[in-house]
Amino acid sequence: MDRRWGRRLALVTGLALVLGVVAVGTLLVLGRASRGGTTHSSSSAATPAAAPAATSGGAATTAATPRCHTSDLTAQIRALSPGAGQRYAAVDLVNASGHACRVYGYVGLLLLDGGRRPVQTTAVWGAPPPPPPIVLDPGQAAFARLHWTVVPSSPDEQASSCLPAPAFVEITPPDETTPLVIPWDQGGVCLHGTIDVVALTAGVGPPA
Repeated sequence: MDRRWGRRLALVTGLALVLGVVAVGTLLVLGRASRGGTTHSSSSAATPAAAPAATSGGAATTAATPRCHTSDLTAQIRALSPGAGQRYAAVDLVNASGHACRVYGYVGLLLLDGGRRPVQTTAVWGAPPPPPPIVLDPGQAAFARLHWTVVPSSPDEQASSCLPAPAFVEITPPDETTPLVIPWDQGGVCLHGTIDVVALTAGVGPPA
């Protein structure tokens, strides 16, 4: 009886040892797999951080930027290279405020004489401007190119050579009613004050 009991105890002990070895081996394998999985996960998590950050702005930012009011802007006019009987100039609108604002479209024009009284003016706007609106940070500019002729087109213009030339010009920013009045030193405008106006473009106008 004691011998049989001893054999059974020995078998149980041996089986326990085998199970213990298997368990330890399993834990070691799982431990390696766990460490390998952590490394892979860390590598995957690092990938988005290395990707370029999304740029801010876009349509939402443009829409949230207030419109440039006349009080936010200054204007100047600069002569560009002339052609045969043709004259060109750039009107620069500069954001002189302390905040960003947006402009879109065409400036209004009205020529004035030396007493700042209106003279005949016809502003001809070109093709619709491409979207989106132009956002101007403080100090930034947008420009509109102007074109007109100095070739008289009728007997009264031929007699006066399209003079007297305007002395000032009113520049009205898009969607505003208050103009900026600046000197006009570009000479006479024939075709009874007809000026072709291009929509505002970002940046300062081309050099003369």
